Amino acid sequence: MATRWQKLGGFVYNADGLAGEMGPALYAAGVRWIAVLTHEGDQVYERNLHPDQLARISAWRQAGIEVGAWGSWFEGGKDADTALATRRQTGAPFYIGDPEAAYEQFKGVFSRSAEFEARAKQIGLKVDAITSYGRAKQEALDWATLKRVSKVWLPQAYGGPPGYFDLKWCYDGAAVDLVRQVGWWPAQTHPVVDVVTSLGRSVDSYLAELADAQQLGIKSLGLSIWLLERTPIEAVRRLSDQRFVAL
Repeated sequence: MATRWQKLGGFVYNADGLAGEMGPALYAAGVRWIAVLTHEGDQVYERNLHPDQLARISAWRQAGIEVGAWGSWFEGGKDADTALATRRQTGAPFYIGDPEAAYEQFKGVFSRSAEFEARAKQIGLKVDAITSYGRAKQEALDWATLKRVSKVWLPQAYGGPPGYFDLKWCYDGAAVDLVRQVGWWPAQTHPVVDVVTSLGRSVDSYLAELADAQQLGIKSLGLSIWLLERTPIEAVRRLSDQRFVAL
């Protein structure tokens, strides 16, 4: 049976941009999980915890979509407390951690991921996946700690100069650098794509990159969509190509 991460998912930044009534259409287009932003550092993202947005989350779930939470890390241990509280408030069955913000804040040194790890263990917060910059070999994150926190990596395959976050580099980071350091295999790597902002690329580009990766012998299934609330339903449908995701 396919795992959650081998299926098509989506990251939602602002839940009020995606109507609850879109749940059946998203499910029909192939979406099987959604992660909603619930905190930025130790600050609750109140916009997505308003009763109206919780009602939207409930509607997506009723359509058969698994809806979890994601949040960025700034302050180490305090972030873990907020992550657990908001996960409980939304009834999220999974949580994705994003240490990217910590890297931005502490350029040149490791993020506070170890503090987050220690506090998460203390309070019983499970981190189901990590998402961060897609080219792992170029980013000075504390990969050894992050691997202990979660075995699943969702690399962000957008941003940077042309070609910098090509999907082959996302897999290369997992297959070469991360395997050597901490044992993060390509089979546990499921890219995040962006088809709506200037940082991303077209659906055609991503599909071609996925096909190229398969020709290189990479067998990993699964991807997710950044800013699902802004992504046209036809683009979602095309990204649910069964060569690259499981239904």
